[in-house]
Amino acid sequence: MREKYIKMRNKKILTFNILFESFKEIGGTLSQEQFLFGVNNLGNTKEIINRFDSHFKVTSLYNSKNQFIRCW
Repeated sequence: MREKYIKMRNKKILTFNILFESFKEIGGTLSQEQFLFGVNNLGNTKEIINRFDSHFKVTSLYNSKNQFIRCW
């Protein structure tokens, strides 16, 4: 799952299915609908990504404008 997540991040496109699989892997219990609602309406995307990065022990590189470059 970690490799899928890193690949998704480096493409700079958030894929719901991979995010949801990652959420389930870290112990999430919401349904897909509840998770989607939370991501779209309640969650701060940066916070969500930071949590997944932390779980998968991902190191991210950002430029001086705090724009994502890549992770590994």
